Amino acid sequence: MWKDAFDYFVCKRGRAYFNNGYVDAIEKQDTLYHARVYGTKVYNTMIEVSNNEIVQMKCSCPHFQSGNNCKHLVAVILEVCEKEDILENQLYIRASKKKEHDYLDRLKSFSFQTFDAYQLKKLAFDNQTYDFEPTTDFQELLNRIEDISDGYTDYYDDYIDDQDSEVVIDLAYEEIEASVLQTLKSKDILKTYEILWEGLRAICILDTIDSNNYKKTIQAKICELIYVVIKEANDIEKKVILKSLGNIEGSNHIFLDDTYRISLILDAFDNILLEERESVIRNAVDVYLKQGMSQHYQDNGIPWLIALNQIIKRKPNGTKNNDIFELYSDFECVLVYQLEQILQSDKKTDVFAFIDKNKSKPQFMSMAVKYNDLIKSIYLDNRKEHDYYELLRCWLVDYNIGDYTMYHVFLKQVSPLWWKTNKRKFIEKLDFDGIARVYKQEGYHDLLFAYAKKIDQMDQYVEILVPYCTNDLITYYEERFIELSTPPAKIHNPIIHALEMLRKIPGGTQKVYQLIVAYLEMYPGRKILNAKLREIKEDIEIHDELVLE
Repeated sequence: MWKDAFDYFVCKRGRAYFNNGYVDAIEKQDTLYHARVYGTKVYNTMIEVSNNEIVQMKCSCPHFQSGNNCKHLVAVILEVCEKEDILENQLYIRASKKKEHDYLDRLKSFSFQTFDAYQLKKLAFDNQTYDFEPTTDFQELLNRIEDISDGYTDYYDDYIDDQDSEVVIDLAYEEIEASVLQTLKSKDILKTYEILWEGLRAICILDTIDSNNYKKTIQAKICELIYVVIKEANDIEKKVILKSLGNIEGSNHIFLDDTYRISLILDAFDNILLEERESVIRNAVDVYLKQGMSQHYQDNGIPWLIALNQIIKRKPNGTKNNDIFELYSDFECVLVYQLEQILQSDKKTDVFAFIDKNKSKPQFMSMAVKYNDLIKSIYLDNRKEHDYYELLRCWLVDYNIGDYTMYHVFLKQVSPLWWKTNKRKFIEKLDFDGIARVYKQEGYHDLLFAYAKKIDQMDQYVEILVPYCTNDLITYYEERFIELSTPPAKIHNPIIHALEMLRKIPGGTQKVYQLIVAYLEMYPGRKILNAKLREIKEDIEIHDELVLE
């Protein structure tokens, strides 16, 4: 789908641009769409769409020119979808600039499967030769890594530039690998493992630019070393290493991605220590889900929960596939993962019962809304239009979530009579990003005024509101001036700005003059601010004589 070519936050900001009406009128020429998008500046965009596929796209903004897909293109794509009545999930893109893989995809792609794979890795390491004498001394290893870093550091700027960063990381890894393999020959497994961790930590804190995220590649190589160390360990040593890998609360946690920890726990211990591995993984799940203070932190528990499910299935009389997820179904991120699995499965119609079962959970519904496009297509393909529109109403009204596109779709299916009777009442309940566009479109300028006041963005809507809310605007900026200028106010720019906005409103110049006169009399000692106010007063006396009559 086209969204895969954009980063998540770029999509989010682009949708906000679309919802707020920042896309100028689109011009269509055959398969080409041209539009101007209002951002920091006005940017020109071009999108070519053929058979529901985006063939090419361009934008004049700096972000796109530097090789990244931008929010302006997202806004235009959404506008094209609305204009041509194309479902968002039915529009695809020929080439994607997005490079990072999904977290779970990386978990699947990095794994050690068989003993044969270990033998090959071990053989490769055994045949490795170096141009230096490896050290088994922990402190000597750290000193060598520091010397490598110092040799490439730009002492004028005190960092290693981008060109040399990967060289430094490679040299540091080579020292670590040599030390680990040399120490491993002595069969001191735990010392070898400690050297590995400290070496990884030393690499992670190097002052390298790492613009290509090269340190992640080194983490994978470190994991191959850990894999070999685990294979050489006895059961007691394996338990120590296992406990270390599962310790996501320890200080070393930040130096090794959970992807690699999970892969090692699942695959490096063959079919032994199942109880111990289940305990370690379950503890990680509980830390993320039950102690997580933020949604992002809880989301990190999902890969561990998947791993827990895999370990349990390996045990005799292991639970069924979904039982473990049911145990944690109180957590919204788990429900969202289950929803994702349903939407990607061959039994997509299971989504009806699943959503109906969890519709009363606000947090789940607020997270599920991002799958609206796919959910919509499943409902409509199965002739459940009424159920889908009821789900839309639930999102928009009951939970105040959604966006302008969802509102627009809902609007298409209601009867004119119902809309005429219920429009105001329905719109008053809405509260989503881009609601200002709805207020403008339906002519509810009083709601737009209240909304602008609520979010403290009145300046943005003054020109639209002037013909309808003149007195309310004068009162708003008068109160704003009084609030900002009352001593001990020390910042003058917002005060002057409130007066400048007042002068843009019919009848506002006279109010500005009255406010300044009253303020100068009330606070004669505020010399700096008063000097600025006198300049405005004199300008009014020169250019706005009618105000003084």
